[in-house]
Amino acid sequence: MPDSEYPFCSEGWAETKFRTGPIQNTEIKGETQAQFDALLSRFLEDHKPEGPTEEHLVRHLADLDWRISRIVILEARALQADPTGKSLGTFGIYSKRMSSEFQSTLKTLHAEQAPRLLALTQQYRLSVLLREYRKRENIDWDPGEMGFVFSKQNIDRQIEANKTWDRDLRKPIMHATTRWQDELFMKFDL
Repeated sequence: MPDSEYPFCSEGWAETKFRTGPIQNTEIKGETQAQFDALLSRFLEDHKPEGPTEEHLVRHLADLDWRISRIVILEARALQADPTGKSLGTFGIYSKRMSSEFQSTLKTLHAEQAPRLLALTQQYRLSVLLREYRKRENIDWDPGEMGFVFSKQNIDRQIEANKTWDRDLRKPIMHATTRWQDELFMKFDL
């Protein structure tokens, strides 16, 4: 990804510096844009953002995680430079502040994603019910025809799991399931 996509590192990540406080203008040799890009990719894969707001929040989480991990390195260097450890308190304050901001951003991201994820789970449940009905009636049905993003294979796996629950738990043919059961195979399509 080009550097211009990172509002916080227009010059490339390796040259990024803390902008205020006692650790301003601190560079850590060996840091590369590729390392940050790999971290960002893991965050994007983990949180699967949709839209600019979610993408911004996930990028911010990756930025905070990167900065928090840098503090450990900077603490070690500060301790080598000053064995009395006078500056360690400052690093602790920065670390605590960034960890708090990380948790706050994560909470905001989850709140932003909640309505979309709820709608997806409702669509998944509906697609399972429709697929099961159509299979019983021997009607071929592609979930994509109705705009569902779930694959036939995973919906069929869900149906089989529901039947197993019913059989093992001696439930009626109507496959009453919990939200957890409904979402068992949904994650493979997202």
